[in-house]
Amino acid sequence: MLRRQQNRAPFVAATFILFHLLVFGEIKTINALPLNTSSSIEEEELQLSWDISTDNVAAYSVIPMLDLESLMEGPSATESNPSRRKRSLKVERVFKAVSSSDIRSLPYYAAVRISNLCSGTLISDSHVLTAAHCVHDGRNYNVKLSKLRVGLPRGVGKFSWKKVSQIHISKAWKKSKGSRRNKASLDADYAVLKLKHSHGQKYFKPQASKDRLKSTIRFNGYPRNKVGALWHSSCPVEKVVHYERLFLSRCSVSKGSSGSGVYESLGLGEYGVTGVVSAIVTVRNGKYAYSYTITNKLTAAKVRRICRWAGRNNC
Repeated sequence: MLRRQQNRAPFVAATFILFHLLVFGEIKTINALPLNTSSSIEEEELQLSWDISTDNVAAYSVIPMLDLESLMEGPSATESNPSRRKRSLKVERVFKAVSSSDIRSLPYYAAVRISNLCSGTLISDSHVLTAAHCVHDGRNYNVKLSKLRVGLPRGVGKFSWKKVSQIHISKAWKKSKGSRRNKASLDADYAVLKLKHSHGQKYFKPQASKDRLKSTIRFNGYPRNKVGALWHSSCPVEKVVHYERLFLSRCSVSKGSSGSGVYESLGLGEYGVTGVVSAIVTVRNGKYAYSYTITNKLTAAKVRRICRWAGRNNC
């Protein structure tokens, strides 16, 4: 009976967390108790403390789909003990720093930084693809256009900053403010920035994604806790939601990687961008930390819109 109560605790926590988010719009650490509590010391020790945070409020609509119970028992937790963490990994995930010798070649050279807030991907000689929430909160712009900058990589932690002359965001995202944000909002979470001047670098071509469940996604971004360094991430898609337009995976990332472009090789040294990292969800329970990545899949319709924003009928 005690074990059954313990197993149900994560679901109680997840339900209460979602209710709290919908009503108050924020989240703090919450203690989840078994349904049938008692004053015994043994049962008090079973209390679980879950802390959930994300860089995109719209991601909270997807949180109920996360299997918190499997997280507790699965291999995705990161611990303070590195050797134990390595032994626990069973799925193939990569999270590595890009060296100074590789950063000036594709596929890494197309990854850019958005005003120290997010990441992005070059898609033409003067356009950048990123996440809409990086520049607009659904009501207002996060950064004034005159102050918005795109950092082109020139080495580890070194950038050439370019001014932005125009921002393209879909009407669906601009209608997603506050409590209206949901899975459909994540589906509209992409934007194109036009640079004032051409950058002269190679770039990715927007492509409709063919990824599906268990496909491996790859992207390069600038996590805020890595001091301007570019990091490569790859991991399998573990869940597909919202009409197969959103991917959930357990890539090892942190805030700052949102806006990164999911890419694939097109052969002959060319690459296509097939998705945008829309949210980083971090779940903490005591010494354990779990990271989920929500990726916005590029469909044929999205690619056509992105190409129009970039001033071309066909990318």
